[in-house]
Amino acid sequence: MTTFIPDSAYETLIDDLADAFMAAATGMGDLRGKLAEALVVAGVLPEACREDAGAALAA
Repeated sequence: MTTFIPDSAYETLIDDLADAFMAAATGMGDLRGKLAEALVVAGVLPEACREDAGAALAA
């Protein structure tokens, strides 16, 4: 499934992901956590974080 985001959000996400890789590569953090943080800032969250996740699962 393709998701389109505004160009400025895309550019910010790419920069944040690059920064996450560099931070992890230089020992300044764990890669998974840094990537997750970059995705959260971009508004990309797992389905489990939806406010209505419980209702969707119960249906």
